[in-house]
Amino acid sequence: MKEDADGNPLISECHKHPFFMYYPSPTVSSAWSYFFENKDGVQDKMMRYWEVVSGHFKDNPNIIGYDILNEPWVGNLHRD
Repeated sequence: MKEDADGNPLISECHKHPFFMYYPSPTVSSAWSYFFENKDGVQDKMMRYWEVVSGHFKDNPNIIGYDILNEPWVGNLHRD
């Protein structure tokens, strides 16, 4: 797979496969485990993000709700 100078795959490489094929990958599974286990405060940071967003839009009459966590994954399928 072709990568950039930081070792990340090029977007052109990522587009070679449908998005849903990446969800069960070890990298994405590990990211969800980090979230559920709150490693490095990932979950805390997400909650802080939503505090800022909701505070910014609190008086907007056109906002009726937020999708705080869309399509969560089960965690690390490769480890658990």
